[in-house]
Amino acid sequence: MRALAQLGEQSCNDLRSETAKSTTTHHWRVLRDSGVIWQRPVGRENLISLRRDCLEQRFPDLLDALARS
Repeated sequence: MRALAQLGEQSCNDLRSETAKSTTTHHWRVLRDSGVIWQRPVGRENLISLRRDCLEQRFPDLLDALARS
């Protein structure tokens, strides 16, 4: 979430670290289903971005607090 908040929309591959692909895919699904991120296909990749407007409306200042922690 920190990388998405700082850098904006990113591809799944750019955000993946040393975690197994299946684990990362599961995390994206949980975040997408819970309304934290948008995921959109572009060619052979999926781009991920935070649903900043929705989160700020429902939980004011949450993203700022997470970024500071």
